[in-house]
Amino acid sequence: MSGEQAARVCEKPDGPTFRFMQKAAISLKAYVAWGYVESDGRKLYNSATIVSPDGNLVTRYRKVNLWGTDFLWASPGIESAPVIQTELGLMSVIICRDLRDKIPNNIPRIAASGSRMFEDKRVDLVAACANWGKGGFPSTSWMDFATDNKCVLAVANRWGKEEVGSFVQDFGQGGSAIIEPDWTVHTNGLEFSQDCVVTSTLGGIR
Repeated sequence: MSGEQAARVCEKPDGPTFRFMQKAAISLKAYVAWGYVESDGRKLYNSATIVSPDGNLVTRYRKVNLWGTDFLWASPGIESAPVIQTELGLMSVIICRDLRDKIPNNIPRIAASGSRMFEDKRVDLVAACANWGKGGFPSTSWMDFATDNKCVLAVANRWGKEEVGSFVQDFGQGGSAIIEPDWTVHTNGLEFSQDCVVTSTLGGIR
């Protein structure tokens, strides 16, 4: 995505996507997490939000570890992923490249492996909004993240192609999954190269 494309779809944290997802969470009686282009003054962020089954804001997060075309439009977040207490346990949300280490540069960034992602806090469930490119499915980075953080990782990944002028980013067949710390992978409902809903029951977490 280019800067111009990002500017056309950006919105405030309480914008139309938030209102739509808020209604969806209430209707489904579920926690809902999603990613979007956040507008904050003159800056844009690759951001994510979680709302609760009653439609209340649980947390917001700005992607720390930028990747690929992020650098064409997004400012990096500077705070670690939030950890929030819910009736399902401690919950958090991250975005794509945050699932992997990134060597710090002159912009403050937070490494994503092990407990460092959550500043040594225990976390039970992590929602990951991903634009993960072609490669093995599920990514071993996802597996390692679940193990390192001793958490259940729910990855919602995109599929297909994105065009930026003459440049085409091919995300391949995509593939979403729910991964347990012991590397057990749940893909019930998965459809490659199609929109789908992946579900699993995990020790009281669904």
